[in-house]
Amino acid sequence: MLIRIKRQTRFVFMACAAVMAFAAGSLLMVDWGANEGDGLDIAISEVHAEMAIHCPEDYVRVRARPEVGTQHDFCVMRAHARSDSREPRRDRAKLITDLSRRAATNFMHHHAQRACKNLGPGFALISNVEWMTIARDLEMQPENWSSGKVGVGVFVRGHTDDSPRHPLNIENLNDPYDQTGNSAVDKPGEGWEQRRTFVLSSGEVIWDFSGNYWHWVDWYVDGPERARSLQPHLREGDWLHFDEVDLAQAANSKMPPESWSPLHLGREHGLGRYLPGEFAHGGYAMRGGSWLNDSRAGVYSLSLAFAGACAPAGISFRCVYRPHEADSEQP
Repeated sequence: MLIRIKRQTRFVFMACAAVMAFAAGSLLMVDWGANEGDGLDIAISEVHAEMAIHCPEDYVRVRARPEVGTQHDFCVMRAHARSDSREPRRDRAKLITDLSRRAATNFMHHHAQRACKNLGPGFALISNVEWMTIARDLEMQPENWSSGKVGVGVFVRGHTDDSPRHPLNIENLNDPYDQTGNSAVDKPGEGWEQRRTFVLSSGEVIWDFSGNYWHWVDWYVDGPERARSLQPHLREGDWLHFDEVDLAQAANSKMPPESWSPLHLGREHGLGRYLPGEFAHGGYAMRGGSWLNDSRAGVYSLSLAFAGACAPAGISFRCVYRPHEADSEQP
C-alpha cells in the first residue's frame, strides 16, 4: 500500500486506515619554530583527532557533531535497508547488502528496530541525533548545493518528483541520477535536485537520504511536546515550512531547533518541511520524504503523523553501527 499524497498544502495519509495515527578527542600539538633573533618559539594549537573506525560492508563513516547530539563517530547504511521479503515475521527479517534489491518496506517501527538490532552488537535503527548529524554534515557541504556555495541555491533532494512513478533500486553506483531521467545539466528546480547521492564531509557518498522512501527514525514525540505553527490559520495536519514554526516554543519542548531543523530556513532551498500531524495521534518520527513528496521532501523533512504500528510500502529505514557501543556489548 503506497503513501498517496495530494499535491495540496493540506493532504491526508491513507497508509493506515485502521490507525489514523500517523548528532574526538583532541591532541595537543607543539610547533617548534626558530625565528631569527627571537630564539625558539613554541606555538601550541589544539586540533581534533579522528579515531579510526572500521565500518561494515556498505556502511559509510559519519563524523560526530556534538552540536546536534553525537559524541562519537559512527557508521550508517549507504542506502535504505534491504531484506529478504519472504520472511513473514518482519522483526526476524534478514537484512542484506545487495543494493540492486528494493528497499525493506512494510516494517512497523518496532520491527525496524528489531531488524537492525539483530545484526549484532553495536547495530541499531538510526536515532534522531544521528539523522541530524548526517543532515547537518550534508547541509554544510558545497557539493550538495546547486551554486557550489553553502546556503545559496537549491539543495539536492533525491528522487522526489514522482517520475518515474515508483521508488527506485540502485542499478548504477557510478550514476548519481540513476534511473531518474535527470542529470547534472538540468536546471536547479527542474531536475538538478533529483540527484540521488549526497556527499559527506569525509568524502563518502550516501544514497537516497532524501527521497525514494521515507525512513523510520528511532524517535517519538508526543502531542504536547511537538513544535507548533506560528500561523494561527494553519491546522495541526498542515505541512509547515521551517519559517512557519514557533521555534521559541519548540526550544522549550522536546524539539529544540537543533534536534530537527536546518540552519538555512529559506523555502527556496528544498531542505524539507515539517508535518506535526494531529497532536492526539502518531508521534513516531519518519524523515526524508518519498518519491512522490516533491517539495515536501528533503534531508530535514520530518513527519510525526504516523503511529508505530503503521507498515506502509512507502516507508523504509536504515541501520547504524556504533563501534563504541559494540565494544561494550561484547561478551
